[in-house]
Amino acid sequence: MKHTTTYFWLFAAFLIISSCAVREAPKGGPEDKTPPAILGVDPAEGSILLPLDASFDVTFSKTMQHENTEGAIFLSPVFWGYPRFKWSGKKLTIVPPENLRGGTTYILTIGANATDIRGNKLGRSQSFAFSTGIAIDSGGISGAIFSTDGQHIAYDIWAYALGDSGAEGFYRRIPDYATQVDSIGGFKIEHLGNNSYLVVAVNDKNDDLFWDPSSEEIGLPPSILNITSGEQIEKIILRPARRDTATAYISKATPLSRQRIAVEFSQLPQKDRMLNPDLYRISYNNDSLLNFGPPYIGENGALIFETDPQIAGRSYQLISHGLVSIWGVPFDSAGIRFTGIEMPDTVKATLQTIFPPSGSTSIYEDSLIEMTFSKGIRALTLPTAVTVMVDSIDTLRFSPAWVTPNIVRLRFPARIPREKKINVSLKADKMQDDFQNTMGDSILSFSFRLPPQDTVGSVTATLESGRVGNIIGILSNYSQEKGTYQSHLELAGGFNFSSVMPGIYRFELFADSDSNGEWSPGVISPFQPSERFLFIPDTVTVRSRWATDIGSVSLPILPR
Repeated sequence: MKHTTTYFWLFAAFLIISSCAVREAPKGGPEDKTPPAILGVDPAEGSILLPLDASFDVTFSKTMQHENTEGAIFLSPVFWGYPRFKWSGKKLTIVPPENLRGGTTYILTIGANATDIRGNKLGRSQSFAFSTGIAIDSGGISGAIFSTDGQHIAYDIWAYALGDSGAEGFYRRIPDYATQVDSIGGFKIEHLGNNSYLVVAVNDKNDDLFWDPSSEEIGLPPSILNITSGEQIEKIILRPARRDTATAYISKATPLSRQRIAVEFSQLPQKDRMLNPDLYRISYNNDSLLNFGPPYIGENGALIFETDPQIAGRSYQLISHGLVSIWGVPFDSAGIRFTGIEMPDTVKATLQTIFPPSGSTSIYEDSLIEMTFSKGIRALTLPTAVTVMVDSIDTLRFSPAWVTPNIVRLRFPARIPREKKINVSLKADKMQDDFQNTMGDSILSFSFRLPPQDTVGSVTATLESGRVGNIIGILSNYSQEKGTYQSHLELAGGFNFSSVMPGIYRFELFADSDSNGEWSPGVISPFQPSERFLFIPDTVTVRSRWATDIGSVSLPILPR
């Protein structure tokens, strides 16, 4: 009987333990998609005269993933060491690695990437300000991340308080302030004191608060940002990208024949400089020079030089002066050596690309046709080799304009007719390259048809601050490869895209400070800011025969 009673109570205890040991939601219930919330912080938001040995408690509404959430915690100004974290249920205690500084405003930021145990993210960074002094600083910097590929990356936003030190070498130290972008790419750094700040966006993959150029993207600001008297600086757009800061140099020079050389680079040079023949020199026997014509981009992206005949076995040196990579890195002026070869140039040129594309019916461009060849072409042979016909009846007159030795644009005195078949034929036996090789004995042809006039719509926008330098607006189509339209700011202070194919577009504009027609991302070292940039987050829908007005837009006005 004693044994029976004992077994009964053991079995009862087992049932109680089994029913209480695991607490979880019933199987088959609705999936938990509710984001966590911050219920409170201690000390309270806005507290002043904090003791220098203070720690901070954050209470969440849900149980959080510890490691993920700790990686989203920022205490600014940033310390050299890492804070210690102590969890007690839904409460997190953050212990600074050293005592706080007197008379300083501190910002505790819980980043948007803080995640509960169900995988739900906080979604928006939240910051709380405290001070060891008698007041809390009130300056702020806000803006957004711009990404052309649509990726949503949890970028860190870092701010460096420069004081009198300047921005040079900023990447060698930890930032003073750090936060994360929210779920839609926005950011805000609050409670900044009077100072000069450098703000960057970094994909800090290893969470070490240092930018790693080998693997991490970075976006530079349009200016050093100066805050006085609690100013709020807005609309700062950062465009992160992978940058190559290693030494730039000519990596390879390969003779293709005794009069053609293919040149490769360790980094992509700025295009206008890369195609400038005045920035290169080919020498031999110490001071003798080998003449060459304007270089051009050939097959596989190599830069092609066409030269006077080289001497087989002779050593030549190709040197560049003033060449700069797209990231602002100057090229090494040491150059590269190659050995001349005897082989004559007998390779036939080929037609690489055409615009409008063959068979297209949706390209609106009605003023030019562009052809790209694999080699430089003798300009005098083109007018007799190319014919442009309308419906195989009428011949269109054109004037060739050579962009580079291998790219030609056919321009027409009047518009190319619409809704008619445009056929371009090229007699290969009459087209010669610079070495008098013909393209063959066949006739190359392609055709396209332009859409009717009433197919297109128009888009306008107005710049609030009027003309401020060279401002360029861009409409980029989300679905068409060639659907990009560019408009310079008109004297009246507006943009006018008069003939736009229907579709969904993104509108952006930038201040083209260097007048190269392209947005410049800035330079890490020596530091140069990016060009001012703005994009409209809402898409622009263009319909046939409709006029779409984006309204007023403005680039950030940066305090000096």
